[in-house]
Amino acid sequence: MQIDKFKISGDGIFIAWSDKSENQTIDHTLNGHGQARPELYQLMTLLADHVVEICEFPDKYGEGLEVKGVSFSYNETEKGETINGAVLTATKKLESGKTLLINTPHMTEIPIGNSTDFKTCLSSDCAEILERLKKEISEYIGGTRAQLQIFDQKQIANQAKRSRASRN
Repeated sequence: MQIDKFKISGDGIFIAWSDKSENQTIDHTLNGHGQARPELYQLMTLLADHVVEICEFPDKYGEGLEVKGVSFSYNETEKGETINGAVLTATKKLESGKTLLINTPHMTEIPIGNSTDFKTCLSSDCAEILERLKKEISEYIGGTRAQLQIFDQKQIANQAKRSRASRN
């Protein structure tokens, strides 16, 4: 499975991915309305600092910045190795109340082609977060969702007491 795009919006989660075999590529999309595990949202939050770094914004610009999506890329080298890359999409509420949409430049884990300039690459920390995010997205595709606690322990205890009392 190759995750191509991931997006969080007000009404759910959008994922685009593909499955490749020797003869064909099958593209899939999922518009999910179930909550993902908290770890997925935590990873998206961690990416906010990387948006600030990649876009060369002042540190304080990260306040109120929300990463909403990631577009993943996979570049194959002449040796058949895959170099992962990404574009991060974030939003920030402005003082005017309007929302600014930010797309980072496309960056890869290591330089592509003859380049040796690592300034144009994702930090190792960002690359690790993106790999962990891909695993969480795969879990979501596989059906893993947030565990919702319908009743808290106090409610369960009270319900059990009422049930016992009604039997007596």
